[in-house]
Amino acid sequence: MNILVLNGSPKGKNGITVQTAYYLQKRRADFFCYPVYTFLVPYQLQRFIELMKANNADTKGKVASQISTSKHFYDVTAHKFIEENGYDMQLRYICGLSADMDELLTQKGQNDAKCYFDEMIFKIQNGIFLYKEPAKACEKRVYEKTLTAAEKSDAKDIAIVTSCAVQDINLRNMIDDFKAVLPYNAREINLTQFPFAGGCLGCMECAVSGKCCHNDILFTMRQMSGVNYIEEL
Repeated sequence: MNILVLNGSPKGKNGITVQTAYYLQKRRADFFCYPVYTFLVPYQLQRFIELMKANNADTKGKVASQISTSKHFYDVTAHKFIEENGYDMQLRYICGLSADMDELLTQKGQNDAKCYFDEMIFKIQNGIFLYKEPAKACEKRVYEKTLTAAEKSDAKDIAIVTSCAVQDINLRNMIDDFKAVLPYNAREINLTQFPFAGGCLGCMECAVSGKCCHNDILFTMRQMSGVNYIEEL
């Protein structure tokens, strides 16, 4: 049995989550893992999944599971994200392990990890999986711009933050319709045009100060918006 480890931790080999995989490796095999900092998996792993789907990676029928470490702040959201993407890629899914960040240092945490892995191997050997047929493709519909522009005012400073790709005609038209009926002039900040320096580093600076260690986001927002108060965020 070959087991592929997709290490989604921005801390690389020093991440807490991958240490659980190393612990299991000493007992049995490699593993798939990532940390949950806030709500979802790290961006690097999100992007990797996007590329797998965009390039039609041959994953049909393969088995997938997951290990995460967190302080249990919306870790269920991250696990559901991986699970549903697995269904999209026609993977056979086994429910994963969501551990506390300190559990591997305890006897209970080590036992929980081992029991989870033993259960996963048992399910693989006996064909016990969760599986959903991929959703059928819907007829493509184009949203046409239909709303009439309203009179504009500068009484409010409105910023519309979007993530609209060039080829996303439907979203582009919806944004334009929204801007048309909005009674105020609005600036649009498109995240697809941001020159991000990189993804999450797992430094936890945001947990201490509420700010990201990367300065590129605030710098670019100041440039694109033309206002200085964003610096205070």
